[in-house]
Amino acid sequence: MKVTKHYAEDHVVLYVTEGDLQTCITLDSDQQMRRLGECLTDLYRTDSREVTIEPNKG
Repeated sequence: MKVTKHYAEDHVVLYVTEGDLQTCITLDSDQQMRRLGECLTDLYRTDSREVTIEPNKG
C-alpha cells in the first residue's frame, strides 16, 4: 500500500494505492488527516465498525 499527500485549493489530498485500486481522500487540514489516522488505528485495534474522534478544542 502506498499513500501520497498533495495540497490543492487549501485541502489535503491523499491518494491511497494498492495494486490496481486507487482511492482519493480529500480533507480540510493536516489535523483532520491526523484524526483520520487515529480513527483507522482505533478501528483496527478494537475490531469495531465505527469510531469517533472529535477535533481538539482549545
